[in-house]
Amino acid sequence: MTTMAEIAREVGVSQGVVSRVVNKDQTLRISKETRARVESKTIEIGYSPNVVAQSPASSRSGTFAVVVHDISNPVYGEILRGAQ
Repeated sequence: MTTMAEIAREVGVSQGVVSRVVNKDQTLRISKETRARVESKTIEIGYSPNVVAQSPASSRSGTFAVVVHDISNPVYGEILRGAQ
């Protein structure tokens, strides 16, 4: 998996610039050409953000917990399949 640091190194910008471009930060003041180079590189390599790595900053983990009384009860299995 390619990291933002690797993209930054290849494009010649800082990792912060890559992060802000990937996250569509409209307050980032860089040239259109630089933005295009970063976006092009992320598309070229198929970069997608690591959700687990983002969870501490976003306070979202994308997980949920379910507590059941008896896991062997088939009703709970159907409920969990539906929730999934």
